[in-house]
Amino acid sequence: MTSELIVMDDVRVSLPTLTLEGYVGWLCTVCVRVALPDQRPWSWFGCETCRQVDAQIASRFGARRLLPLGQHSIMNGTGLRLDIDDESFMAAVYAEFLALGRGWNELGTWKAQEGARLVAIAEERFGEVPDSVPLATWQEWFPPGEAASIDAYDRLMAERGDPSQGGV
Repeated sequence: MTSELIVMDDVRVSLPTLTLEGYVGWLCTVCVRVALPDQRPWSWFGCETCRQVDAQIASRFGARRLLPLGQHSIMNGTGLRLDIDDESFMAAVYAEFLALGRGWNELGTWKAQEGARLVAIAEERFGEVPDSVPLATWQEWFPPGEAASIDAYDRLMAERGDPSQGGV
């Protein structure tokens, strides 16, 4: 796994919203530490390390992914074949798309919770924090990498429930 310390001099992290200023993209939805580019519709919501952690855990359950970390359904292994006109197949595909939407909503909720947790840690360590900090400072406070990804992933999955009950 790789450490993804991306330093861009003009990029700032707004607090407490965790939006990026001076960069078209967002922070990783899982670890909330790595800047990811907006490359719609092929953007990732998870950094490379969080995606690798997800794939490794998913493989233990015979799945490709447990979290919907791709912005497009195809990136998460969910697609619609237009050449099949079978009602039971279409119902299963519809259920997959509903689960994908729920997963994206859960990730958005998680990111807000994890972001609030990290901001609270920063306030505890440094007192009152400014409205925004350079991305490099955010990553000094909360270094990205395998340990951070595993920690965030473990807490997210504990909150989300039993991963053997399916994945994307």
